[in-house]
Amino acid sequence: MKSNKTMLFCGGDSRLITTAECFAADGYMCKTYCCSDGNFTGLEKLDSIDCFPDYVILPVPSFINNERLNCKTFISPEQMFSKLRQGTVVFVGMISEFIFRSSREYNLTVYDYAAREEFSQMNAVPTAEAAILCAANKIDRTIFGSSFSIIGYGRIGKALAKRLCALGGSVTVAARSVSALTSAMCDGYNACELSRYLSSPIDADVCFNTVPCRIISEKSVKNGRCKVFIDLASSPGGFCTGAEALLGDRLEKALSLPGKYSPVSAGEIIYKTVSTMINEIGG
Repeated sequence: MKSNKTMLFCGGDSRLITTAECFAADGYMCKTYCCSDGNFTGLEKLDSIDCFPDYVILPVPSFINNERLNCKTFISPEQMFSKLRQGTVVFVGMISEFIFRSSREYNLTVYDYAAREEFSQMNAVPTAEAAILCAANKIDRTIFGSSFSIIGYGRIGKALAKRLCALGGSVTVAARSVSALTSAMCDGYNACELSRYLSSPIDADVCFNTVPCRIISEKSVKNGRCKVFIDLASSPGGFCTGAEALLGDRLEKALSLPGKYSPVSAGEIIYKTVSTMINEIGG
């Protein structure tokens, strides 16, 4: 059914183009501004924000270091928000409290789709699959028969452990809470209390970190014999500066994996989440 609503998609990578194409197929009038280069099937590409949209959809993450929109052109949060009329509904992905307060100064209605549980659960799948591809490119053997440790047992940790085990890998989970350790053991993995793991790391071919806090010290990486470290956590990541320097190219900071490895699926996840939110607010 044809919609009379206009959507503006700003910045990001090809994930957001897929999201725009999905909404265009639903009948929305979709326009793009400063989006990633690519095929813009059925989308109007703007040179400036001058269309007064009903909805604005920003990428994940929406802003870099609270300073600029996630795009090739420098656009500050103030430059972005000041162009929008009051009351515009803006869907963002992973913004800080600082950015949220800034948007409120312009009387915008802002929702963070990346904070939704359904988004986090669905997005963990392409993240986990891409993480395994990163690992396979780093080691000189198959996933089958290799050993892996995973720090953290949240959505991404669970999705990753399940897929590694299905491929024949040996998995050890390091977590802080008793409930997470119990879940890991009940799911069939080895489990190790986090502080004990960090003081005496288990040998593994690959260590994945999913905890967005600098808990992995230089001492921790010195004590183990892990060949490769892959940090899946959002900024600032899980490794202290000393640990990063010590590891060098043995550490891969693997950010925005869904956008790099499976942008179509990742874009569809944004579309599904935002569609649900629009329905909830009666849009």
